[in-house]
Amino acid sequence: MEEYIDKKQIKILYKAYLFNKFISIYIALIIAFVLINFTGVIDVSGYGIILDFFVFVFAIFAHIQGRKLKIRSTGPVLIYLSELLGLISTTLTFVATNQNTYGLYVAVLIINIISLLVRMIAAILTFLTAKSLKGKYPNLIQDYQKTRKSVENTK
Repeated sequence: MEEYIDKKQIKILYKAYLFNKFISIYIALIIAFVLINFTGVIDVSGYGIILDFFVFVFAIFAHIQGRKLKIRSTGPVLIYLSELLGLISTTLTFVATNQNTYGLYVAVLIINIISLLVRMIAAILTFLTAKSLKGKYPNLIQDYQKTRKSVENTK
């Protein structure tokens, strides 16, 4: 177990842990929504879009905290890649709809499958990052809560 430098580092570590943990949970939910939507039982596409927005925002925050801690932020970078693939897919969908070409629909399908695989890998990597932070600092949550209470008591 490593020791903390100061209260600010505890806060940064806690945020990095929390953002990486939530990214993996949100991506798992998005994948579940994609599978539910694929079966056609329930239309949950609107919820997937909302969760996708949260994943993107949390990826930015996790990347920032990772840069502050000087740790590798591969998960958030893969999320950026997945968002770029989604943008390309959306653009191709509009072009395919206007030109009525089925070849582009196949390209969109392939891009969406690749994007889903990239998201799965990103979920695994962000989960492993959160787990490694928790393993390196096992008392991280308790120390953050103690630090927060001590700051509140000094006010």
